[in-house]
Amino acid sequence: MATNDNVDLTSIPDGSLVIRPRSASVIGVVWIYLGSSWALIGAFGVFGYLWLNSALTQLSTLPEDAGFPRFFLLFPASFCALGAVGLWSALGVLRLHLRAVTRLRWMNWVAIALLAWFGYNWLGVVTRPASYYSSYVSFQQVKMALFGVVTLGLTCLPFLIMARKLKGLFSQLAISQL
Repeated sequence: MATNDNVDLTSIPDGSLVIRPRSASVIGVVWIYLGSSWALIGAFGVFGYLWLNSALTQLSTLPEDAGFPRFFLLFPASFCALGAVGLWSALGVLRLHLRAVTRLRWMNWVAIALLAWFGYNWLGVVTRPASYYSSYVSFQQVKMALFGVVTLGLTCLPFLIMARKLKGLFSQLAISQL
C-alpha cells in the first residue's frame, strides 16, 4: 500500500479528515521557529537595554538624557511582540484557523515594516558624514548603504512570498469551509 508522505492530515471535531495544504505546513513551521526565536531575542534585548541603561545613568555624571536612545528599547520590544503574536498565529495556521491565517499574513507585513525601519536607521548611521564639518560621503559609505539595501531586500523577500501564499491559503480555506 502506497502512502503519500507529502500530505498533512488534520482531524476536525466531526471525525473527518482535512488535508492541510503544504504552504500552511511550511509557513507554520517557519513562523514557529521565527516567533520563538524573535520572542526570546527581543526579551533578552529589552532586559539588556534596561540593565545597561540603568548602569549607564548610575555611572554618568551627565544630565538625565545620558542614556541609550529609545530605539534600542523599541526595536527589541517590537521583535518580542512580533515573535509572540507570530508564534501564536503559526500554531493557529497549523490548525487551519482562518483568523490565524489572516493574523499571520499581517505579521508578515509587520515584519517587513520592522525590517524596513531597521534598514532606515542603518542607512542613517552608515551615510552620516565622517566629520561634522564635511558633507562628503565616502565610497565606503556608499558601499555599506548599497549592502544594506540589498540585504534588506533579500531579507524581506521570504516575508513577501509568505504573505502572498497566505492570501491564497485564506481563499482556499474559506471556500473549503462553505
